[in-house]
This record gives sequence, structure tokens and C-alpha cells, in this order.
Amino acid sequence: MAEKSLILDSLTEMVAFLDRDMHVIWANKTASQSVGKSPESLFGAKCHEIWQGKNAPCPGCPVVRSMETGQVCAGEVTSPDGRFWRITATPVKDKEGKIIGAVEAALDISESKRYEEQLKFLSLHDSLTGLYNRAFFQEELRRLSGSREYPLTIMVADLDGLKLVNDTLGHAKGDELLQACADVLKTSLRRSDIIARIGGDEFAAILPKTGEKTGEDLARRIRSTVEAHNKEHPELPLHLSLGAVTSRSAAESLEETFKKADDLMYRNKLLNRASARNQIVGHLLAALKEKDYITAGYAERLQELCLKTGEKLGLSPQQMADLALLVQTSDGQIPE
Repeated sequence: MAEKSLILDSLTEMVAFLDRDMHVIWANKTASQSVGKSPESLFGAKCHEIWQGKNAPCPGCPVVRSMETGQVCAGEVTSPDGRFWRITATPVKDKEGKIIGAVEAALDISESKRYEEQLKFLSLHDSLTGLYNRAFFQEELRRLSGSREYPLTIMVADLDGLKLVNDTLGHAKGDELLQACADVLKTSLRRSDIIARIGGDEFAAILPKTGEKTGEDLARRIRSTVEAHNKEHPELPLHLSLGAVTSRSAAESLEETFKKADDLMYRNKLLNRASARNQIVGHLLAALKEKDYITAGYAERLQELCLKTGEKLGLSPQQMADLALLVQTSDGQIPE
């Protein structure tokens, strides 16, 4: 018996022998150390009182099931300190085949459980913003099709000028802008709304039980939150193009509603493109000058020279505009 105890005490699993009334008859060192007590001090106490602090066994307790069925039973439980345990219970029978108790083996699976939860989170969320990802968004569109959540509004938002920020101030600043956009959407929309980052600079939200008027109110709230953000962060302002379309019943495809919202967002983006572009360029120029990346006099002279050259070359208005933007934001030494 001493040798058996020595072997069981060397295990990293908690092992205990319980009688039919859940009293501990024997426990190894791992079991006693898990509650900071000696093995002997556990004898006679009930399992659920020692490890769960409860007056009755946990619902679906593998040990109880094992003694009731005479089969090996397994399950997972959470202890009061937040740890996860995989429990395996094996019935113990006397010479006459009568069940007199059970051997319980418990393995701490907290670390693997946390890793599993982390993988699950990453499979459904965008790692940069913490919002849901496109895969989850598409799955929710399928799930909500034909549900009782109508009217249902889908909103699409595009972060204007992200590439310009990445190219001039660096990707770290671009990431800050994306995170700020996510914060604005989370602040403006409701807990019941499903918000996702569905592309590099594109976001979308599913707004259950939301008609046109409420959808418009939420869009205005987003714009108001953007304005408040820009007042607090003039050095890196947000510019969003929005599109929202409402599906009134399950007869309307949510995929089609999403496409309409995306088209509407793009039309709004084109309408506001020049204004947003000019504002973004202005803010970027101010930021660059503050950092001594360019000097105002040099940039103006270079722009004048390049535009005159462009005119002589017969460049189109769009090419001239692109040339002017290139000169304004580039001095050949801007870091990535």
C-alpha cells in the first residue's frame, strides 16, 4: 500500500477515493496541495465541500454519475479560483460487485483552456481592433436571414485616407486610425449591434430590429462622435464614408441589402472625396511640417515648378491633381 501511495503521490493529477456519500477516504499529495492542506486533513470531508465550497455536488458531477451508472464518466468543472479541471471518475466495486465508491482523477487544464479560448477569439475577431472579422460577419448574415430580427439595417463604413496616412506617416499611425475608427463605432452603436472590420479600411455593422429612422439616427450619432474625436485629436482626424440600408422582411436578401449599403457608402465616398482628401492632406502637411519633414517655401516652389511642367506636357486635370498631391506630401525622405 505504501508503494501504491508513493506512486500516486508522484502524479500531477489530483487523485482521490470517495465513498458513496462523497466523503474522501484517501487523497494524493497533489489533491491536498491544491487546497493547501495535508492529505490526512481531507479524510472524512466531502469532495464538493473541499474543492467547490458547496453543500451539494456540482450539476452533472462525473463522480455521482459514475456511482449511479457503474460506468467510467468524465466531464469538466470550474473551481472557485477560476481554474478548469477535467474530471474522470471510475466506480469501485467490492467482491460482490456492489459499488462502494469511486476513484476521482482531476487534471488542471486551465492553460490549454485559455489557449483554446484565445484561438476561438482570434478565429472570430480582427486582431488589431478587437471587432468581429469578415468571416463572422458573413456567418451572422446567414444566421439572421429569415429570423425575427426584422426590420434589420446594415451599415457600411469606409475609413477615408488610410493609404495616404500609411504612406506618409507610417503604418503605426494607420493602425492608430483604424483603432480609433473601431472605438467610434463601438461608442456610437448599441451592445446588440454586430460590428466587424470586413476589409483593410472597411467596417460593417448589422443592426437588428432597426428601421430606417433609427438607422439614420445611429449614422448621425457616428458622425457626431467622429467630430468629437477630431476636436480632441486634430493631429490625426477621422474621415468616414457611411452607407446604411434597411431590410424590412425576410423576403429581402441580407446579402443584397449588404451590397446596397456598400454601394451607397461608395457613392457617398465619391461625393465627399475631394473635401475629405483636401482635409486629410492639410492635416498631413501640418504634421509633416511640425516634424521638419518639409519646409513650406521649398514645397510651394517645387509644386509651382512641377505644375508648369505638367501643363507643358499636356497632363489631364486628374493627373495634375495627383502631381500636386505628390509634391505636397513627398520630399524624398519621408519615412515608411
